[in-house]
Amino acid sequence: QGPSLGRALIRCSDAKALATLGRHDEARKALDAYRDLRSTTLPSTDIMAGYWNGGQLYYADSQIYSFAGDETATANAIENVLKSSNGDYQILPSIRLCEALCVVQNGGVQRGVQQASDIIDGLRPAQRTAMTLDHGYRILRAVPTDKRELDAVREFRGVLVAASESRAEISA
Repeated sequence: QGPSLGRALIRCSDAKALATLGRHDEARKALDAYRDLRSTTLPSTDIMAGYWNGGQLYYADSQIYSFAGDETATANAIENVLKSSNGDYQILPSIRLCEALCVVQNGGVQRGVQQASDIIDGLRPAQRTAMTLDHGYRILRAVPTDKRELDAVREFRGVLVAASESRAEISA
């Protein structure tokens, strides 16, 4: 069977999952496989074309590199997302949260959780999507155990709970 957009997107999802599990080398290999498959697949699709062609690879890069704590690669991916984004309202807070995750992964816990707290707290309740809040919880899980009682971390946890509750009220 030849390359297809479906296979490419499965490899992209694999890369994101592997990054979440801390398997960074495997995540990068899966991302490279996605790039290879994507380059041999027709560049457009009729199904959600704006999503798949609107910087999806760069967005995956930002997630994968932020989990690995690679600040340079994360910053480059974010720049590319901003250039190629289709304007999805979730993209900007999500990539900024990737940036905050990268900071936390590199030991800047207070700065990273403060950045994440400001981002989520600054969103209107309708913008506090499951995707955005999931990024916030990923950041919280990345905080080392011995740093989880810092004031900034406790405050961030409170922001996430409040944001989740305000989102639930809108959904009800």
